[in-house]
Amino acid sequence: MFEHLNEDDRIALANVIDELKVPANHTLFQAGDPGDSLFIVRVGQIELFIKDTAGQRIVLTTSEPGDMFGELAMLDSGPRTATALALTDSEVLVLDRDDLILHFNENPKQRYTCSPLWAA
Repeated sequence: MFEHLNEDDRIALANVIDELKVPANHTLFQAGDPGDSLFIVRVGQIELFIKDTAGQRIVLTTSEPGDMFGELAMLDSGPRTATALALTDSEVLVLDRDDLILHFNENPKQRYTCSPLWAA
């Protein structure tokens, strides 16, 4: 998602990214929650799932180190479409929408292009 940013912009964003330690079996967010941040897995595994009408869990994907999730809800201001559960003790990087917007507003002449986004 950030591959088209120059080095200065990457450094600026890195300064506003939070690190979060997530214990195994902890829910980061649930389907229907507001989507105000994206996550990048540093360590561990995060399962993204939905529940069908009978309450059965349907696993969409398991995010591993280097994977990003949650960006679509963050960018379109919509609710989360899945639940994110830490399968193992994990560490994730968190970028909030407000920090991303602030960066864009501080750098209005920079042209941003993004790769297609797929997220929960």
